[in-house]
Amino acid sequence: MQNEKSYAAIGLTKGDDGRNIVMLIRHDKNGKKILATTSISSTEVCVKVEGRDETLRFYWRQKGGEWARLGGDECSDILTTQYAGGFVGATVGLYATSKSSSDPHH
Repeated sequence: MQNEKSYAAIGLTKGDDGRNIVMLIRHDKNGKKILATTSISSTEVCVKVEGRDETLRFYWRQKGGEWARLGGDECSDILTTQYAGGFVGATVGLYATSKSSSDPHH
């Protein structure tokens, strides 16, 4: 996350039908876009992000399972000060909310 309008987020949410969903979102100058989703059977999920050069890759797994990739290669340009402005670098961290929505980042 660089700021509230320049970030990528992977998280667990509930679909409108009550299913558990792992969702990948990108927010840039063109607005917020859901890049990928997958339904899962559990509410216990691990997520990870790998960054190499200008590429970000997002993964998830259920407890005891294998890592699965969510989405494709994502460009990390939205996390740079040249793109997003400001002077503080990008941050990585956990985010949680109790709001029910199909968007893990409000």
